[in-house]
Amino acid sequence: DLFFKDMDRSLREMGAGDLAVPKKIQKMGSIFYGLLTNLNQAMDNKDAAAVEAVLARNLFDGSASHSTRQLAAYLFAEATRLDAQPLDIIVSGKIELGEAA
Repeated sequence: DLFFKDMDRSLREMGAGDLAVPKKIQKMGSIFYGLLTNLNQAMDNKDAAAVEAVLARNLFDGSASHSTRQLAAYLFAEATRLDAQPLDIIVSGKIELGEAA
């Protein structure tokens, strides 16, 4: 929510008109939630190749690289770390940080 509020503010600062801003935000939201849907599906299936493909397509201009593999490995490691924490701790906002954080 904060991200989209900031994008709204930024678009207005760049001169986008009142009628154009909602359309641009809607398009950004569609792209963002599409990315999350694809990433969640690949993560839920524990499909590293699919996660790498989503990342490459959305973050690395379509090309897989060592960075794509590293980011996918990081996402899986963080998901495993978060899965080990009690839900009430996460919901309370007291997430235990890993060593790399």
